Amino acid sequence: MPGHMRAAIAAYPELGNFPSRPVEVATTWGIHDEVLNPEERTVQFCTDILAEVLDVFDSEFVHIGGDECPKSEWRASQRAQQLISERGLSNEDELQSWFIRQLAAFLADNGRRMIGWDEIIEGGLADGERWSCPGAARRAESPPRTSVTRWS
Repeated sequence: MPGHMRAAIAAYPELGNFPSRPVEVATTWGIHDEVLNPEERTVQFCTDILAEVLDVFDSEFVHIGGDECPKSEWRASQRAQQLISERGLSNEDELQSWFIRQLAAFLADNGRRMIGWDEIIEGGLADGERWSCPGAARRAESPPRTSVTRWS
């Protein structure tokens, strides 16, 4: 989340950035341009799903993905650009970080820890734990109680 959600957008077009555009469920593996819109109601949809996951699995850790989120739809969406401005964000990377922080806060409030791929830190996630990875050229902030995984 918010990428790799094409099936959800196909089933619930209002979750997409352009609800009037039909989206089909992907039949091939890969990265697709369709990503969740950054509205509060979309975050609520995601936290509702996560609440169901928490009821089924008692693990301390919940992996939300967070990788491979193309920003082209957010760049083209007037509403996403408006939300970037309203939230005091600089760009689409920071918008993704805003989205991820909402999920991390929900999980932390429910006694869980979020795991995400290292792309969740590209937008400069603030007010969290320091993260570093051996061999990585950067250090970044991650949301509280979050673990970041990296492909080697």
